[in-house]
This record gives sequence, structure tokens and C-alpha cells, in this order.
Amino acid sequence: MGTGRPTKISISNRDRFSLMGIFPCLYASLLLLISVQSAIAEEVSAPSRWIGRVAEDRREFGWPGSGLEMVFRGTSLKLRLEDSGNNSAMLDVDGRVSRLDLAKGSKLYVVADGLPNGQHSVRLTRRTEGLFGNTRFLSAETDGSFLQSRPSPRRLLVVGDSISAGYGVEAKTKGCKPDANAETENQYLTYEAITGRTLGADVTTLAKSGIGVSRANDDGEVMAGLIDRLTPTDKNGSPPSGDPDYQAIIVNLGTNDFGSGLRPPTFVKDYAALLSKLRTEHPDALIYAALGPMLSDPDFAAGEAAVKAVVDSRIAAGDTHLHYLRLRVAVGSYGCNWHPSPPTHAAMAQILTDRLRKDLNWSAAP
Repeated sequence: MGTGRPTKISISNRDRFSLMGIFPCLYASLLLLISVQSAIAEEVSAPSRWIGRVAEDRREFGWPGSGLEMVFRGTSLKLRLEDSGNNSAMLDVDGRVSRLDLAKGSKLYVVADGLPNGQHSVRLTRRTEGLFGNTRFLSAETDGSFLQSRPSPRRLLVVGDSISAGYGVEAKTKGCKPDANAETENQYLTYEAITGRTLGADVTTLAKSGIGVSRANDDGEVMAGLIDRLTPTDKNGSPPSGDPDYQAIIVNLGTNDFGSGLRPPTFVKDYAALLSKLRTEHPDALIYAALGPMLSDPDFAAGEAAVKAVVDSRIAAGDTHLHYLRLRVAVGSYGCNWHPSPPTHAAMAQILTDRLRKDLNWSAAP
């Protein structure tokens, strides 16, 4: 039977020394746990907002210029991304821009560290186009807390080919190898990206090298087959329900249709169908049918005549929010394979920027 008295426990000197050794270990482990929790105050699996067109359910982005923005309060930011290892991105940390080459597989990137404690914005956008594979956002970590980000009230959609993708823009010579375009491609330096930054507009670029309205250089699908895809590598797509209302749409196609003396017999019909589709999906947007600057004189004349014929026909039928935009500028230097260089893109951007300022009354960044 119990006596109700507490049981007396005898601890030997050896046990005392053992317990004394445990406490420092527990204390050190506790400090380490606190340190780790302080370093990772918040971890999320969704960005503050997506940039461009993305497959949000898969958290994948593959169109040139697509990506994400993280807004946070703290001093550091890490991004875990998964990639084919062939892509690179532009990293904008509070306006300071740098290049980030993406490794194959999943990797945690320290994209910001040692910042003043406060609110910061980090934008990561693809330099490269979809043929190099998609990039997947897995998670983000900060020592502070994440905030939401609002999109710009100004929105542009660009539908184009290698010119709009930024193919070869960073090359030092026009004679570079075709397989070098991942290294020298940079959508950030394109005319549409420059215009977007100048006017404070969000830009969605749907572009692929070699693509046209009626034909493609790789004998693959033309733009009508790609324009609805969430990423360029998707097998098919339907008009994305999450697309914003664009104030302006720039269709810069025709170079691959009319280059090297080609004259596709169905171009006028196919181009009219593409513009009709865009008008149905975006009834209030200004649409600019653009062309330039890579075609030779006779090829440009033929392409311009065909594009203008479609534009004039649709305007006569009542589409008064449609214009032809000539993006043919004087070329002083070239990128890969005769593609526009940064000065050429800057000159094209000036034409587009001036036109948008005039037509949309976009005087200064919002």
C-alpha cells in the first residue's frame, strides 16, 4: 500500500555530470531553432503577383518576359525555382537589374540579402523564350513577411516572332550560331519591354522565333495555334479566362511570312482571321498591326501592302480601333542573324511609345 509520501530519487555524481552535459546541448539546439525561425519568418508557394501569361495552377511560365513579383517587408529573399537549365532571367531588386542564369532542376536562389529592413520589390522575368523549356516557381522565403502587389492599370499585349522575343539582341556580331540564341536572347531589351517601362505598363509577350501568320520556319504551328496557350510548350489551349483587359495590342508578325521572297497565298485571309479573333476577345482594345524592321525593301513592300490591305478592309467594315504601325527604322548595327540590336529596339520603342502616348493619352507613368 502507498504511504502518500513522495518517492526519494537518488542521483549519483555520474548522473549529475550526464545531466549537466545535456543542458548545454538542449540550449544550443534551442538557439539554432530560434535562429532558423528568425531567418525564415515566412515561406509561401505563390508570388505576390504573376507577370505576363503563366500557368498558375502549375506555377509554370514559359513565354518571354513572363515571371513573377515578390513584395516583402524584411531584409532578404530566396526563391526556389525549377528549370531545364537552359534559361536565364532578369532580376530587378528595387530597380537594380541583373542577370540570373537558372540551373537544371530545383534550386534555392538567394536573390536579395542584407537589404535595409523595410518594404522591397523583386521582379523575376524570363530573358528567354519557350523553346528552352518552362520555369516553375516552387516557393519563396523571407526573414520578414510577404505583401500583395497590384498590377499596373496600363496593360499591353504583344503578339510576335523572334523580334518581340529578343532573339540575338545581345550578340556582338550578326554571324553567331543559331544555338547561341539562349545566351544572347533578352526580352528585357526589346521594344515592347522598353515601352512598358517607359509608360509604366504591364506587358504580356506571346512570341516565338521563326513563327508567322501563314507559315513557320520550322514547318511547325503558326501563331493561331499558339496564341491561346498558357505556356508555349502546352499541347493545346483555349482563350485564357484570366487574361486582363488590354488597352492596346501590338501584332508584329509577317517577317517570317515574307522574308527571302516568300509570298504566302493565304496571308491576307489568315491575318484577317487573327485580327478578328483578337477583336472578339478584346472588343475595346486598340490594335496595332505592325511590321518591321528586318525585311529587305521588296519583301517589306509586299508585307506592308498585305497588312495594310487587311487593316483597311477591317476599318471599312467598322473596326475603328485598328491601326497600321510602321516599325521600320534605320539599322546601324545587328544582333544574331541580322536581328535588331539594342539601338534598333530602342528606336522601335520610341515609335511605339509616342503612338501610345498620343492614342491613349498616356503622358507619364501612373
